[in-house]
Amino acid sequence: MNIGNDDIITCKKLMISPLSKLKMMNYYDALLYCSLLDIGGYTDWRLPDSDDMNIIESYLNAQLGKSPYWLDNKRIRRVGGIVQQVTNDEVLEVNLMVRPVRTICPWL
Repeated sequence: MNIGNDDIITCKKLMISPLSKLKMMNYYDALLYCSLLDIGGYTDWRLPDSDDMNIIESYLNAQLGKSPYWLDNKRIRRVGGIVQQVTNDEVLEVNLMVRPVRTICPWL
């Protein structure tokens, strides 16, 4: 599969932001970034949850690698395939990858 940097990817229940929108930032900036994002006329972008990340990894494995990512708005991060709850506020200031998603078929 050949996916360009500006291609929005749709798979299963998700629309996945293009590679050109992949950023590294802290948790607070990640939440703000997703809330202000407008791609393809859609403004309901959010951080992926664990299930979303599993879909992304299975669909785009070659593009993701093992980079740590911020997940959903519950202070969760994924590092090397392991999901971790973040309880230390200092950790929230660490820059991790952000790959915004939006739900397109919530019943799937």
